[in-house]
Amino acid sequence: MACTECKRRRTKCNAADTAGSACSECALHGRECIVDEFADKRRKIAAKRTEETLKYYRGFVDELLEAIRTGDSASIEMMVDVIRSGASHKEIHSVITRILNQNPTDDKKPADAVNNARTDGKMPDMPPDGWP
Repeated sequence: MACTECKRRRTKCNAADTAGSACSECALHGRECIVDEFADKRRKIAAKRTEETLKYYRGFVDELLEAIRTGDSASIEMMVDVIRSGASHKEIHSVITRILNQNPTDDKKPADAVNNARTDGKMPDMPPDGWP
């Protein structure tokens, strides 16, 4: 991605290779080298990915709340134990799904919240970095 000065002057820019310092053109001519990442139209892909991840986790939280609301005490205690044990995201989701399938609500099918967040009806294989 080119800095604003190189874009304005239509010159070759190596700002992406300089890791925070001025590109060679700006350094040579004593210009301020500013890279505007928000002007990069390719960032739409990253924004779309972030939007899908947020929708997924919103659905996950909705499912978790529904499981807590409708589950019996033993099921909720089991779910909390699984979460506290450091289980993986998929293991936690399977426990929540089991609880919801035992206690379906009238207004929606069990375990729908996460699946409805995705257009293809599948859970993404990618919890964000740092999730167990």
